[in-house]
Amino acid sequence: MIGTTVSYYKIIDKLGEGGMGVVYKAQDTKLDRIVALKFLPHYVASNDTERARFLQEAKAAAVLNHPNVCTIYDIAETNEQQFIAMEYIDGVTLKQKFSDSAHKITDAIGYGIQIGEALQEAHAQGIVHRDVKSENIMVNSKNQIKVMDFGLAKLRGSVKLTKSSSTTGTLAYMAPEQIQGGEIDARADIFSFGVVLYEMLTGHTPFRGEHEAAMMYSIMNEEPQPIQKFREDISSELLHILNRALEKDPEERYQTVKDMTIDLRRLRKESTRVVRPTGSVHISDHHDEMDSESPQSQKNPRKRNRMVWIGSISLVLLLLIAGAFLLIKKRSKPPFLKSKFTRVTSSGKAMEAAISPDSRYICYAEEDSGKGSLWVRQIATSSTIQIVTPQTASPENLTFSPDGNFIYYTQASEKSVIPVLYRIPVLGGASVKILSDVQSKVSVSPDGKQFTFFREMIGTGEFAIMIANTDGSGEKVLSSHKGETWFLGSPSWSPDGSTIASGLGTWKGGYHAELLAVNILTGKEKRITEKIWAFISGVEWLSSGAGIIVRGDERGSDRSQIYYVSNFSGEVSRITNDANAYNSSNVTADGKSLCITQDELDFQLHYVRNGNAASAQKISSQKDDGLNGMAVGKNGEIYYVSSYGGNYDIWTIDSSGKNQSQITSDPAVDLLSSVTPDGKYLLFSSYKTTDTPSIWRIGIDGSGRTQLTSGGEDYNPSLDPSGKRIVMASWFLGPMRIMTIPADGGDRVDISKIDGSSPILSQDGTLVFFLHRDNQSPTSSVHSVPLQGGIASRLFDLPRGAGHMIRYRPNHSELSYVFEERGVENVWTCALDGSSAKPYTNFKENLIENFRWMPDGNSLVVSRGKFSRDVILITESMGNEQ
Repeated sequence: MIGTTVSYYKIIDKLGEGGMGVVYKAQDTKLDRIVALKFLPHYVASNDTERARFLQEAKAAAVLNHPNVCTIYDIAETNEQQFIAMEYIDGVTLKQKFSDSAHKITDAIGYGIQIGEALQEAHAQGIVHRDVKSENIMVNSKNQIKVMDFGLAKLRGSVKLTKSSSTTGTLAYMAPEQIQGGEIDARADIFSFGVVLYEMLTGHTPFRGEHEAAMMYSIMNEEPQPIQKFREDISSELLHILNRALEKDPEERYQTVKDMTIDLRRLRKESTRVVRPTGSVHISDHHDEMDSESPQSQKNPRKRNRMVWIGSISLVLLLLIAGAFLLIKKRSKPPFLKSKFTRVTSSGKAMEAAISPDSRYICYAEEDSGKGSLWVRQIATSSTIQIVTPQTASPENLTFSPDGNFIYYTQASEKSVIPVLYRIPVLGGASVKILSDVQSKVSVSPDGKQFTFFREMIGTGEFAIMIANTDGSGEKVLSSHKGETWFLGSPSWSPDGSTIASGLGTWKGGYHAELLAVNILTGKEKRITEKIWAFISGVEWLSSGAGIIVRGDERGSDRSQIYYVSNFSGEVSRITNDANAYNSSNVTADGKSLCITQDELDFQLHYVRNGNAASAQKISSQKDDGLNGMAVGKNGEIYYVSSYGGNYDIWTIDSSGKNQSQITSDPAVDLLSSVTPDGKYLLFSSYKTTDTPSIWRIGIDGSGRTQLTSGGEDYNPSLDPSGKRIVMASWFLGPMRIMTIPADGGDRVDISKIDGSSPILSQDGTLVFFLHRDNQSPTSSVHSVPLQGGIASRLFDLPRGAGHMIRYRPNHSELSYVFEERGVENVWTCALDGSSAKPYTNFKENLIENFRWMPDGNSLVVSRGKFSRDVILITESMGNEQ
């Protein structure tokens, strides 16, 4: 092909060939630049499924924009053979760079940091490389790392495809779970990264085998070859990094490549740091002075004594500085690097939990048949007692007193949603009311005399950090926010008593959450770390003051994970990194045990004909189908959001469970809302370009994705029957309002003038029904407003136990909602004024998270299943002391 022109690329030379295709150097005649063209091999190019997978992965890889990632310019096809146009790199592979000889340690660490940063960027975009190896990493003429073949990697996820290349060579880098053929995540890349780092340092891979089976056995069962066999200058810190990256169990490995890169960066700093206090005298220099004193100094013993004194003081200072540095380093070491997970409950009914400071007790709230109770378990004996009997309003915001003798909790009542703070002895007794309107967990001051909590001021809209005496008296505002910023999670009092840590939500610079420290005396705020989260739901200081446990959500995720933030450096480490969600977290005084509640979901789509639960048919199989939205087309086509493909994407299926296909394919979270009346488009919310959801439109075939709003937080879009205006819920003005925009996007118009959510259109499109929640009321009320705007009319109050959504029932002039009785949910219908309410479905178990009516108004599709939450105890493994 050399000398020929493909599309507008003139091929100059052949660069290489392998199992995944042939690579050529080419001239881009349109943009006048040198590129590399990679042609897919015929066994992939001729397979429609593999071609589609290749295209999907290449599109995902094309979003990567990082100096250590080889850039993809174009994806094209010629003579039915697909190829990629990518950045041409003038350099050699990492394999060629060291050619069976070891790098200098400083060079290996430097390359490792660049590789880690490239993988970190990919993982942040939801891309797992799956084929990290020294042959896929280039070093250019500027000594800069370029990681190659993002997007092709998933094609090589099976042994069959890998055999087309150098099986043993690729196999040598595979993680154990990858060899077993199971589901893998970013931690598989971390293992492969560890192999590459080991190879850079020694010139050899850590696992050896003369044939494929022997190599597999070595990776699965044997420890890496001792690195000291190849070189003796490896520090214990670098050995620790290698060992942790090469752990066979993914749970024991680094949980994020960012954490590994941070350790490499810290090691590089320590290896190049020179401590020279101002005015110090080097010990060697001082001895030289003593051996060659001038006659003048010999005649002046006071001067000589002064010099000895200065040298001694300098030595002491040097030792103190070194000791302080080592102490800070030890105190900032992330906890739970190696940890054990123990399930404390198995009922699936635990709502939240707390652990006593001395690690003796776990207190947890349990919800069963719609009622909440409070339990205490003695960890050593596993004996459990109930200390608060089942009540309609569940106990929440559990906290132990610093001495471990009492438990604080909040609880509303049947008549009011305002939470009241109570205190109860740890082994049961009378609950004592402390204070009303406590809207978070309390955190008790180190001296035990005060506590802090959150409160939203009704009327002013302020979110405040409050301080009060432990008997409920003397409450005062420490700090408050309103408008574009507000406090998040729960406040936590620092062990030295000087500050309160808290999450802060803000619109500034895009919706996100920050971690703050608020000074107790002045109320002055400062950020603890530069990291931002999408949301922070919990904050707690370690008793050592070394750092803070944070429970938060990353952008584009609705599953909270647990993090550690160093108070000294602001560096952030992941404690959990999985597909579960964590609802509460609490750490012991010694910082070695962490109590969490872990969520598990099991919801699928069910087709329910005429409301008959007995004949309901399950039509999907993933555990989160429909939770992030569902819609029904004018001819009964079912669209829903599922993580079936690894990301949250929109899928379609028919009412019999057949003809399933994927519509969207990208790492953004999509919240599906509706199908346009003509049946041609889907309307949904997405985080694709911003930290907050915007309204998007896409064709039902996945084409023509168009963003319709930006700069707000927009949900639940639906197009009116005339096709002119989209109605939605938006937090554009502050509180959530019901708004409209033109069908093709444009300025928002507030039509509700009051807070509202879950908007739906009447069948003729003239009215918008929505939910309004008064902070003083335990239930939501249904309102209506003309589509053109006007005065919202209150129609009726939903019964307590009704869900967070309403639906219009086609052809019946009725509204519908989900209602829960004794832990079982069913769809109910009622007249537009709320009268004649009655159950439509008759399920005897499980919950309904979402539902939509079919066009006839008689059958439904529901996202139905069960939700379980249990208490998990995380304890640090031996040898990982703080």
